[in-house]
Amino acid sequence: MRTVSLTWRQTGLAGVMALAVAAAAPPAAASGSSGSSGWRIVSTVGSTSSRVGTGDITVSGTSDAWTAWTCGPCATGSKPHANLMQHWNGQRWSQVDLPGELRYPAVISGMQASSAQNLWVFTDSARAEVFNGSRWTTKDLPSWVVRPVAGDESSIGTAVFSPANVWAFSLDAAREPTLAGHYSGGSWRKENLPITPAQVDGLAPDDIWLYGFGKNNGPRTLAHYDGSSWDTVSFPHPAAGATLIPAGLAALGAKSVWLIGEVFSKSGKVSFELLHWTGHWSTVRIPASVGDVSQLAADGHGRLWLIASRTAAGGSETTRFVRYAAGHWESLAVPTQGKLETEPGVLATVPGSSSMWSIGFLVSGSTPEYGAVLGLGLGQ
Repeated sequence: MRTVSLTWRQTGLAGVMALAVAAAAPPAAASGSSGSSGWRIVSTVGSTSSRVGTGDITVSGTSDAWTAWTCGPCATGSKPHANLMQHWNGQRWSQVDLPGELRYPAVISGMQASSAQNLWVFTDSARAEVFNGSRWTTKDLPSWVVRPVAGDESSIGTAVFSPANVWAFSLDAAREPTLAGHYSGGSWRKENLPITPAQVDGLAPDDIWLYGFGKNNGPRTLAHYDGSSWDTVSFPHPAAGATLIPAGLAALGAKSVWLIGEVFSKSGKVSFELLHWTGHWSTVRIPASVGDVSQLAADGHGRLWLIASRTAAGGSETTRFVRYAAGHWESLAVPTQGKLETEPGVLATVPGSSSMWSIGFLVSGSTPEYGAVLGLGLGQ
């Protein structure tokens, strides 16, 4: 079963601003033009006295999704910092009691679930906390599995297929060699990688895609695992004098991968395109009217979703969802709540459906107030 796991971390505004952790509250009715877009604010986290900093989401199906958040200050005032987790059971979001190993100041470095009975949460202390639907257990990791980007900070990309088949990739790890941890047969073993991974998209045990950099700070490269070995795919060459920066890995199969390409021309002009690999590369130009795109997800039904922003002449910025299918581009408003605007951070496909989740901010002016979970085709 294909699983989706995405992490969104916001920095700035006097450093890392953490997220408000109160129980998930039912949102007020969404306003604005959200009715036409289909997107709804399904759950909110915290209050206007909170500060948003980090959010993680993993989705394994229409009735199973998880989000994790960190707060500081927290809405209640009794806990200046805390971690929070929520679970979607197909009808509503509810708060999950965390074990001591996942409570603040523990840092959630990555998480993914293959079902409601198999959630893996990786921490910065070289451990994985595993939830089977009723209780948590701790699995110690070999020291080489979680390697920091810089200092003690680490980020884990995951591919969780069953309780006995789990991959852990140290994203952007500063230390060589390039390798991953593969949990199989009850133990961890080293898997040498051809690249340093920055993004992971695992569709099946024999269909895992990585986007990252060649060894020793080499060029940006894709890598694919077919169940026994890794192969690499080089990106197309841009026009003479231009620079191509890919991002937003969205895999559909062993012969279908989409990415966003940000192209810097020799004159300094910036444009965006969709990169599609099907054994060879093809490109789709993203119209300038769409704006600057930062996220990409494929719903498995021929549609791609992006998050795009445009800056008006006065300096104000507008963020919208963008849907692309069969050469047609459609820009859709994000929902709002009262006077608060929504700033979506990441997109997550719901496997086996055309539905989507997104997590992000509720914003007043330029200041994030608290967290929001947005749904398309779910939680209506």
